[in-house]
Amino acid sequence: MKQLRLLIRLVLNLFGLVDKKTIWIDGGFGSQIIGYMQYVTSSHTNQKVKCDISFFKKLKSDSDFTDNLTFREWQLDYFGIDLGSFKDHKSKFRLRPDTKAQGLILEKFLSNFKKNIEWQKIFPLKNETIKLLKNNYQINEQKYTAIHIRKGDFLKFSSLKINDSQVFNFVKSIKHILNDKIYFISDDLFNQNYINEIKKICNDSHVEFIGGGNEFEIHALMRESDILITSNSMFSLSAALLQKAEGVSIMPKYFYGVDFKEYNKAVGTLSNWVVLAK
Repeated sequence: MKQLRLLIRLVLNLFGLVDKKTIWIDGGFGSQIIGYMQYVTSSHTNQKVKCDISFFKKLKSDSDFTDNLTFREWQLDYFGIDLGSFKDHKSKFRLRPDTKAQGLILEKFLSNFKKNIEWQKIFPLKNETIKLLKNNYQINEQKYTAIHIRKGDFLKFSSLKINDSQVFNFVKSIKHILNDKIYFISDDLFNQNYINEIKKICNDSHVEFIGGGNEFEIHALMRESDILITSNSMFSLSAALLQKAEGVSIMPKYFYGVDFKEYNKAVGTLSNWVVLAK
């Protein structure tokens, strides 16, 4: 069956029925940021590139939104990127590239990615957000590390799950290079056992736990961190891509499961260095 699907895909590709000139933007906040980054980058070199934002034109009651697909609202208007500014484009007669092809497209983008002021201008932090960070987290007073932990809804769609013991062992191995102030961040609440274990590991540091909260504020907190340790999620990866120029990002070696070899390779192209820790 798999070979038949590959053959059909090959034939469709040969006849030009696979759409190679469209960037699809969908998913949550982080996926939207990275999708728009790809669109902006591609537009600089190819004026014929289209952007498909039809995902955000669907109703919450749409049959597409099942256990495998969650309804998301357009969130980039926080940065002044209006959904209405896109021309309606939906590829009706051509297929979306398969997982392998999409991974290769992502690799092309990430392998040439550079942290620079252009992205800060395209995705600016609002003054009120910076004010909130200063008031709530005193970000100007002390350097800090942000560690993103993937929990809650994220786990339902993850092709690779990083368990708690892996996180504990990793933090143990690198705690000596972290800042004295550490924020553990997740989309869900941390249970007391998790909190106790982390506090035991980071006993010489001031540790705070943030479960849930305003996505824009939390994303900004990660962007402004001096050291950011991401989870295998687009939410924290996008924060790493937008992190202040002098910030350091540490990411998992594998973001995806074994069926996403090209995606893992794509993320791996972001650095020629690795952290020697397990």
